[in-house]
Amino acid sequence: MLKIVRLAVIALVLYVIVNETSPWVMSQLGSRSLQSADTGPARCVHLGDEANNRFGERVGRVSGPGADPGVWGDFLGDVRGRIGDAQARCTCTQASCRKALQAMTDLEDLLNELDVRFRGGVMERNAVNRQIEINELLNEARALARDGK
Repeated sequence: MLKIVRLAVIALVLYVIVNETSPWVMSQLGSRSLQSADTGPARCVHLGDEANNRFGERVGRVSGPGADPGVWGDFLGDVRGRIGDAQARCTCTQASCRKALQAMTDLEDLLNELDVRFRGGVMERNAVNRQIEINELLNEARALARDGK
């Protein structure tokens, strides 16, 4: 009986480790080819992905009824900083840089609209659809960067 309990505990620990670390490992493996370049289209797209991912991961947690304005402000500063980093790297003339730069402009616009809504204004466009459009632009930019465009 003790062996079964030990095996169950070991299995549970392994299950938790795999489930908690596999998304991080897959994201590292999936973006490794884009991370290898410090400049140019690959870096531009990678930084755009980071800004977009941070926005997507946190926006639901920091907005909504009863949200803390301080936490919202920290979120805005973080995402705006990441957008700025991506825009600073997206200076090349390749199509991938132009797509990533457009995605960052759209993400910045969406962030500003959500800020107005958070502070009591009315948001004009559907945020979910805008996020999907931004994801599509970054997917196109990633494909162009892989093709050297």
